Amino acid sequence: MKTPSNSTVPTDQSPENILEVTTPTRLVHLDDKTIGYQLPFRQNRGKPPNRYSPDIGKTSKYPIANHVSTEKLSEPLKAFVHQLSAIHIPTKVSEALKDPKWVQAIKEEMKALEKNQTWTLETIPEEKDYRM
Repeated sequence: MKTPSNSTVPTDQSPENILEVTTPTRLVHLDDKTIGYQLPFRQNRGKPPNRYSPDIGKTSKYPIANHVSTEKLSEPLKAFVHQLSAIHIPTKVSEALKDPKWVQAIKEEMKALEKNQTWTLETIPEEKDYRM
């Protein structure tokens, strides 16, 4: 097919002469409001939620004791459940270091971490405050 001589389409296919077809783009502005999903403001500032608190049973809206009873358990099982409930879990390191069982558990855990090379014991720099 031959191009007429009065045509404005160049016959030369060099990069400068390649024509591109474009359509005008329309920008949609809806009162300058952002369209899309926005994450809510983060309010916890790095603090874990209260549901991870060790005192959750005391502050829970629906404590399990209101729904579970040991009434129908045999006496040995009842004693076992009460023994488990009586165990105190320390919330501070200084509190744990007062109990020889916790001290032993800490030592065993540290030994296992060092053996597996998942933990290295480092000295605290002098300028750091490390009071317990």
